[in-house]
Parts: sequence; C-alpha cells; structure tokens
Amino acid sequence: MPGYKLKIAALVLLIVVVTGQVPLEAASFSPELEKFIRDGKEVSVLIAEAENEISLIPLKAARLYRTGDSAFLDLEEGVSYTFRLESIEKEYYNIQVFATRDERKAEKILLELSEAGYPEGVVVQEAGLYKVRLGNYQTREECLPVIRSLRESGWETWPVKIVEKWPESIYVYKDEDRLFYGSSFYFNGFFSLNGASFTGKHFIEKGSAGLNLISSAALDEVVAGIMARVFHGTESFRDDKLIEIMKAYSIVLRTNVLSYFFNEQLVYNPLYKGITENEQVLTSVQSTSGMVLGVENKDGEIEIRELDDVELFTYIGLAMEGRKYQEILNTVYTSSLYDLRKISKEKLLVDAEVAWGLRYKEISYIDWYGPVFYTILDLDLNRRNLYFQPVLARGQVPGVESLEAIVRKTGALAGINGGYFDSTRPLGLLYIDHTLVSEPVKDRTTLLVAEDNKVIFERVSWQGYLVHPDARLQFHGVNRKPGENQITVFNGYYGKEAPPIKLGMVELIIEDNLIKEINYYIDSEARGSIIPENGYIVQAHGKACQDLLAFRAGDPIYLENHFEPDFNKHRIKTAISAGPRLLKDGEVFISSREEEFQADIAIGRAPRTAVGLTKDNRLVFFTIDGRQPGYSVGVTLQQLAEFMKNYGVVDGMNLDGGNSASMVVRGFTMNNPVTERLINNAIIIGKEELKGSIR
Repeated sequence: MPGYKLKIAALVLLIVVVTGQVPLEAASFSPELEKFIRDGKEVSVLIAEAENEISLIPLKAARLYRTGDSAFLDLEEGVSYTFRLESIEKEYYNIQVFATRDERKAEKILLELSEAGYPEGVVVQEAGLYKVRLGNYQTREECLPVIRSLRESGWETWPVKIVEKWPESIYVYKDEDRLFYGSSFYFNGFFSLNGASFTGKHFIEKGSAGLNLISSAALDEVVAGIMARVFHGTESFRDDKLIEIMKAYSIVLRTNVLSYFFNEQLVYNPLYKGITENEQVLTSVQSTSGMVLGVENKDGEIEIRELDDVELFTYIGLAMEGRKYQEILNTVYTSSLYDLRKISKEKLLVDAEVAWGLRYKEISYIDWYGPVFYTILDLDLNRRNLYFQPVLARGQVPGVESLEAIVRKTGALAGINGGYFDSTRPLGLLYIDHTLVSEPVKDRTTLLVAEDNKVIFERVSWQGYLVHPDARLQFHGVNRKPGENQITVFNGYYGKEAPPIKLGMVELIIEDNLIKEINYYIDSEARGSIIPENGYIVQAHGKACQDLLAFRAGDPIYLENHFEPDFNKHRIKTAISAGPRLLKDGEVFISSREEEFQADIAIGRAPRTAVGLTKDNRLVFFTIDGRQPGYSVGVTLQQLAEFMKNYGVVDGMNLDGGNSASMVVRGFTMNNPVTERLINNAIIIGKEELKGSIR
C-alpha cells in the first residue's frame, strides 16, 4: 500500500487507535468469498489439457508475453498460431584443426588462425584434449572450401558433426515458421479455439503430460458459457416457464463453479466452450448475478458447497406448474439462497483523536462489487477550539500545489481537496472571508458557512453588478479573463497583477470605490496592472467596452453581489461549491441531472471526496480511494450517499474526486491516491489560535 510507513508515523501522533468490526447483516462473506471478490471475481478455467499442440486465432491483436522476463511476441488479428511442446535437436558442423593436451597452446593456435583470416572458432575440451575447431556450418559441403584452404597451409583438418539438444520448451509457430519459445506464456484478449471464442487472461504452460491452456474469466461469463451448452437448441423458445428453470440452473451452476474453484483453484467443465450470445442464457445469468446456494456456518459466514445439478432437472415439472425459480430451488435443495449483492462487510480499522473535537477514521468495506477504502475526518462543530475554511493553493487563484503543501503552509491540522478547478482557477463558487473569489457554475450545490459557524448545503445562484451614478452594469465573472462581450472583476485573491489587456479590451482600476484609471490596449508587451490593496480591477471585452467608456476617472463606483439564498440574510462568511448534492433532510438526494454533471462525474465508480453534516452538528469529510483492484475500486455517487447516510449524515454533497481525492492529517496523506495531483483549492481544519488571514 503506497505511503504505508508514513501513515504509521502519522498514526503515532494520533495516539489512539481502535480496531473492531461494525455489526452487519446476519450473513457475511467467508474468507474465500472475500478473496474472490478482491481478486476481481474471476475463475481459472482449464480449456485444454495434456495436448501435444494448441492452435488458436487471436480475434484482436494481442501481445504474447513469456513468463519470467520482458520478452514478447505481437500476435496478429485473425492469424493462426500453433503452440507445440518440443525437444529440438540442432545439427551443424565445425572444422577440426588441431588437438593438444596444452590448453594455452590450443588458445595460441586459435588466435593465429583468427589473425590469418579464418572463421571464428572455439577451444573444446574432450577426453583430456583441447581441440581447436572453426566455423559453424549448416551442411558438410559448406565446410569444404575452408578445409581445402587450411590443408594448403599445412593443417590436417576434417569436418565434425555437432548435435546440440535443446531442453523441452513450448515453441510458437506461424505456419511452419518458428517465432518464439519459452516454458510458459500469457496474454490478454479474445481468441478462437476450435470454433469457440474465449476472453480474459490466458495462460499456456507445460503440464505433466503435455500443454495446458488456462483462461481466467469473469464468473458469470463462465456460467453462461456452460449453460449455453446445457440449453443448446432452446434459443427459439420464449416460454416463461423455461426461463424460470434456466434461472434456477444458473444459480446452481454458479454455486458449483465457485465450489470447484475454492477447492481446486481451477475449474474444469468439458461443456465450457467460451463466451455465448444466447439471449435467454445471458438474461437468466444476468438476472441472478451474485446469487448462490449456501450454508451459514457458526461464524455467520456463507459456505458454498457442491450441489447435484442433475437433480434439478428431475423437478422440471415444478417449472411447468408456473413456480418461480426461488420456489424450485427451495424444493430441490436444503441449502439457502443468498444474494451476495446484498451482503457487505465493514471493518473499522482506525478511530483516532487528532485534536479535541476532531477524529480521524479508516474503514474498509467490501461488497459483491469490490473492496473500498474510506478515510474520514469527523469535526465536532459544537467545539469552538477548531475552525475550517476553504483556501487557495499558493494563496491566489492561478496556482496549484499538493494538498500536503497547502496544509503545511497554512499550519492546519488536516485538510481535504476542495471543489473543481481547471489549470488556472476554481470552477465554481468560492467565497472566502466575505469576498467572492470565483463565481458559481450552473448554480451547483455549495457548502455555506455562516458567522455563527452554522453549515448550510444549498444550490447557489449569483448576479454581480457595477453600480455607477449613471448606470448599473452586470458583470459576468470574478478573477478570470472576460469572454466575448463580457465584463469581469479581478480582486486581491487573483494575485498582485491582473492579466494584461489585449486588443479590443478596456480596463478600469478601482480604489476606495473610485475610478482611478481607465486603460486601453497599447501593445502586446505591456504588463498587467497592479490590483489595488483596497480595490479591484474591471476588464471588458468587445461590445461591453462601450459601457465602461462612458465612465470617467474620479467617478464613484460600487460592487454589488446578489446571491440566492441571500448571503446577507444568512450572514454567510465562506462558501465552496462542487456537487452534486448527495443527501437532503436525511435521505439520499442525488442532483446530478439538475446540476448538469457529465458522465465522468455522475456515473460509475471512481475515487471521490465528499462532505456532510450530521444531526448532532458534526461536519464529516470522506475520501474514497479507487481504480485500484484488490484494494479499493471506488464508489458510485449512490453508494457514497448511502454510506454517508448510514454514518449519520443528513445533508451533504460531493466534492472534486478522481486523482484529486486526498486527505492529509498532521502533514501525511492518509489515503492512497493512484497518483499525486496538484490541486487549486482545499478545505483545511486548524486550531483557532493558528487562524489568521489565509489566502
């Protein structure tokens, strides 16, 4: 696990570590099932055994790797490759020139022959003699010209046939061309064997009696592949009664495949002929995915045992009577039906006090879809010794840093990544110490903090105005360059200088609510204007310039920000947006569509960060690692919302995730991101005595 030693060091500082298991449902995963899930829910299937040769056709281009080193062979799509187990004898000829019992004399003669221009040779020790031999010839006839030359120089020479036996290996042929060899190979992808198609990771290796071909494939693909042979010829039937017996059989078969695999680590079923396109079979398998028959042991774990699958078909009449698959299974077998998709196992690994009012937790969670690792910061807002607030990387809008650097520079106890951003600025509302840093995007969900530390989650809309005695102009953004025909404002959070204006732009410098300067584009080498300490800069582009040109230096001008909900009414001091919302009034409430989130955020499993408020006024931050099979596969928004609800959160929202998802405590990154990503903004937690003006 990346950074594990650093995490141990951090936990020493946290002092209190508690381990335990959170109570769950009556049945739980056995160790075998848990390992199976962590390994990706794949089974190893013996496709061919003890063969002299195996011929297969890649259905897509693939790379064949030799086990044990980095050597590989690129396999072409649609081309037949044959794997043969062979002991190869290599025949060739040397020219025997001289023999002596003196090794140094033999080496001297070999050097003289080499200097005379004869082919490279070797000194071979045989029967107590050191023999000088030259060349490496495929046929006896190739030796003759060199032999004649040597004899003319006074050497008595003759050809010697060499037979060299290579150890038994697997040789790869394309037609009759030998391309590659090794003791075992593997490749990923699709291939055809004897007219059947297979997918997954494939291994070709030597067995005790010949070549073995093993495929590692998804459990349900193997179940469907076997079922397709059992129910071959039923494709044209659309009888609901047949579907029920197929569903029942898919559960029995899944149980048996898992039982074989857990016991033998390898499944062999001669009916398995690869993937299938049988619609009825696929429907039956998919609709019962994760369902098995098993027995609950004394520890509450599900044990999966082999069943007599033939017995099921002696009760075919039950299906004809219109019984559902659950009833059929209950009649035939004494084992209980379990839906593994509804079972989970959760373990509290760490519960530690970072500071009075702030706890750090680690929770491992596993369900049928994979393992997930949560890191949690639990901040008690009833304790006034701590504060939290959003901050900018490098203290200004255009900048990125690691979360560790942000936490270290601000002197905070802990921090998590914040809202979305592009390469230069936040993407969404950021409001720090009553100052607008960046404007909302699509009115997305925002974490709002009032003067009394009250936390509100709400979608926020905004309109900004420049108020002049003769006009009231709407401006469109803060701390970003104006778009076409737009007006934007730059304040101290942007940095010392505004970006230089370009052709077709006008700029106002405002200080103490008065227009100090009106600037026009001069040349491309001009520097940006200094942003006044007690003021801001206004830039306009295109048609919007005409409105600013009506003003004069010395005119009074004011900024107005109008928020909904009303920031003044709620006395909002800071705010950070991201979204979508995940919980509202204690119920799951995911607003991805309303807030117009794209699929890369709204759909699928991913590393994520979230924040939520509990009923007893605790603000809880969550990070979830992802994209790391076997350790943590990430979560969907729905799964994240349900986990937060079970934790006690009543209102909450998603923050930026993916590679940004990170949590730092006392200077150490506590979760395990796939890669460290530099971020633009964060939320920090610190002690009140450390709090200052943080930018």
